[in-house]
Amino acid sequence: MQERIQQNNSRLNERERGFTLIEMIGVLAVIAVLASMVAPKIFDAIRDSKVDTLLSDVSNVRTEVVSFYKDTSRFPEHQAGPAAAAGFNEMITNSVASATAGVVGAAIRGWRGPYLDKQLSNPLNPNSNISVESTRLFPGTIVSFDINGDGIVDYTNGAAPAGNPNALKNDISYMVIDGLSFEEAQRISNALDSDVDAGAAGVAGGAANWWQTGRVVAFKAATFAAAQAGPAALPVRNADVAVWIFLGAR
Repeated sequence: MQERIQQNNSRLNERERGFTLIEMIGVLAVIAVLASMVAPKIFDAIRDSKVDTLLSDVSNVRTEVVSFYKDTSRFPEHQAGPAAAAGFNEMITNSVASATAGVVGAAIRGWRGPYLDKQLSNPLNPNSNISVESTRLFPGTIVSFDINGDGIVDYTNGAAPAGNPNALKNDISYMVIDGLSFEEAQRISNALDSDVDAGAAGVAGGAANWWQTGRVVAFKAATFAAAQAGPAALPVRNADVAVWIFLGAR
């Protein structure tokens, strides 16, 4: 009987000693491997969530641009971010932003805003600039969109293309978001464009040059000023990118 009690006590003592050093190292190694596998997916999930938030904001802005146009018979001029021009706040404040739309600071005729419940921001890069612009504000800047990715421009404030003389418009409303990575810009384009599955012979769409067609065109930051006359190829995957998103035309 005494021997059995001693054996039971011995087993209890072994259990109470817990893990050995080797066992602890093994457990930590397994945890480290699992963490290395899960961490990238967590970061991807966070980025995907921010992209979804930005896409939701773009959809809301497009809706409110329509409301602004219905009320005022023109497109709004609105900028936000560190480099935003002072006073360019037409979707929140009833005040003319530029001389191209009347007397700067004057009330906007027909304005029934505010059309945004919060200031524009880029969840992917809070230090970037984001704006709603129109070709009326920058008449020297040529803005062109090939909405369906068929290689023929659908809307432009430049020379009308031979394949679509009706493409020439008096004013085009578009959203500009800068400070994006190549991958972020591509995800935005994939979500908003119809050019992802294009790319057949003679068609200007397709994943190989997604930045040139559809509702989204993209520019590399290094040549942004020069690229305003037309899309430029993106040289490296992680280059800062500015995307221009089509909102409407008249």
